[in-house]
Amino acid sequence: MIKPSGFTLVELLVVLAIVGLLASLVGPVGFQQYERVRSIEEREQFYRLIDQVRFDAYQKQQPLRMSLDTNRIEIWRGREAEPIRELMFERLTFPEQIIEVNAHGFWQQSHVVWLEAEQERSQRLYTVAVAARADSAPNTSTLDWER
Repeated sequence: MIKPSGFTLVELLVVLAIVGLLASLVGPVGFQQYERVRSIEEREQFYRLIDQVRFDAYQKQQPLRMSLDTNRIEIWRGREAEPIRELMFERLTFPEQIIEVNAHGFWQQSHVVWLEAEQERSQRLYTVAVAARADSAPNTSTLDWER
């Protein structure tokens, strides 16, 4: 008697049930990981933008300012009427704030704040603070560097 080759219907149904069970367990985790990676990607893009604006202000010796509101960033040169660049973010949300960088590449504000996945985050900005020392003459000052 010749034995039929191949799988039986029961064997195929068991394999499909196992594959379906594994997909239902791994699928949501994979989707969450994908969303997390996209958020990190946008955050890194925002960090690069901060560095680029600082570098541009220093290189061109012109003050720049960034206007942040909801998911939109506008970059302005001095007090011009039109922004020189606009960006939109999908996963980052900003409270209304304006941060300025002087022509020497130092930020006027000490930090910037945003929301990422309903969690508040902040980043310290490269600033320079001039503070008078108590033990020095009244007209002299020292620089305190922050990062």
